[in-house]
Amino acid sequence: DSTNSPMNVGSVAQLTLTGTYSDGTTQDLSPLAPSEFLIEYYDSNNKLTYAANHSYARVSNDGVLTIFGDTDDKKITVMGIWTETVQMASVTIDIVKHVSTETVMTPYPAFIGSTDVQKTTLNKIACSSSYQQGILKTFVTLSDESVFD
Repeated sequence: DSTNSPMNVGSVAQLTLTGTYSDGTTQDLSPLAPSEFLIEYYDSNNKLTYAANHSYARVSNDGVLTIFGDTDDKKITVMGIWTETVQMASVTIDIVKHVSTETVMTPYPAFIGSTDVQKTTLNKIACSSSYQQGILKTFVTLSDESVFD
């Protein structure tokens, strides 16, 4: 049923802890034990909370963030902690969702202006056993207003 919300498809991101030293060099601190990643959110009492699991997301200690549930949140904040020297950093990531999918058909072969002609039915060509041809193109719109085809 096209009126139902789209199904939830989990999204995964790999996060890393990168340290920058006073001389400007950097080092990936993620594989160096001990490090920890936590999701920052407000609980039901409106108290700022940090946890590896949340109602729609989880993050592992190796920095794999998985968004798996439905949410109206537009952003998620993850804190990385390198516990050896108690260094912390946080990053806020936009949560982008599928808004709509549209498929259109235009005549084939293409001609000047054919992208302005949308077809819904392919008809038989007069005096032949052949049918018109079309080009299908699908557009996906996301909640950040980006469009992919």
